[in-house]
Amino acid sequence: MPPAELSQLQNALLTWFVEHQRDLPWRKNYPAYGVWISEMMLQQTRVATVLDYYDRWMKALPSIPSVAAADEATILKLWEGLGYYARARNIHRAAKQICEQHSGEFPNDYDAIRQLPGIGPYTAGAIASIAFEQDRPVVDGNVIRVLCRLLNLDADPKAGSTQKKLWQVATDWLPSGHARNFNQGLMELGATVCHVQQPSCLLCPIQPHCQAYVHQTTETVPRRTQRKAPTPVTKAVLVLVCENQVLLRRPEQGLMQGLWTFPETLVKEEEPLVELQAEWQLRNRPNFQLQTSWPTLTHAYTTFLATLHPFYCTLTSIQADFPLEAEEQWHPLQSLPKLAMAKAHGHLRQRLLNQNNQDSP
Repeated sequence: MPPAELSQLQNALLTWFVEHQRDLPWRKNYPAYGVWISEMMLQQTRVATVLDYYDRWMKALPSIPSVAAADEATILKLWEGLGYYARARNIHRAAKQICEQHSGEFPNDYDAIRQLPGIGPYTAGAIASIAFEQDRPVVDGNVIRVLCRLLNLDADPKAGSTQKKLWQVATDWLPSGHARNFNQGLMELGATVCHVQQPSCLLCPIQPHCQAYVHQTTETVPRRTQRKAPTPVTKAVLVLVCENQVLLRRPEQGLMQGLWTFPETLVKEEEPLVELQAEWQLRNRPNFQLQTSWPTLTHAYTTFLATLHPFYCTLTSIQADFPLEAEEQWHPLQSLPKLAMAKAHGHLRQRLLNQNNQDSP
């Protein structure tokens, strides 16, 4: 792009952002801690969803040392329902590293930021440019879409060659001394104007510079890659209550690491309860009494789609020799709201609490 045209694009975007930016809490004085937490929360998540989580997090953990001092259960409870829990665990680990290596102050050096757990080139560039006003480019999903349309780049946006080109363009087009607003302007434009489908081109401040608009290819650029269909899995979930306590498990590894769940087992669709009972008996456990079958739930994960068949059951008494496994524990019903649970199991928790309230005299 010729220098004169690039200057017009930069000025138009900067002016538009100042006038049209959304009022977001981490944009008030741009504290490094707040920018970091917002960027971690916004990965794979919409702004509207993040706002309440951000507010709750900041009230509970107002500083990096407070994050480092918190236990994992507190961290996961604050993150409950936001998904991709590795982000929360990485924040916890990074906060401890910041306290150990940077006296509890978020580092302003790009290379030091990149050394923190869970922070890649995009997040490091976002923090460096937004919190510290350093001339660092950013390339996220929104920026990819805007740049591809400006260039009319009909290529796989996830391909290494495309990524390399877009990062170079983002670097070359960055106006020195204005990285904070320019980067946010690109991201804001992608989020609010340059939509995936039916972009609002007539509202776009840089439309005169958009080659996709000129060639009427905004609906096909950037090229959309076909996502692999998630693998379907079926599980039977045991909601087992005895003496005002419920049996829960907390995996130490895997997708649900650190989160409480009701016991579940992989089954076939035909007779999930029969398979659940058979698996239960293999563990030499006392027979439970089925009270009711709750409606089936479906929940999408990154690579699979789970269909959950929940069964509300009871035991007469908890025997002293009940064979608890390492990840299992009986919990009083009244303690359930305080526990961090996987999202689908959180729905079952609420149903259980509602059921218990109905059964109480």
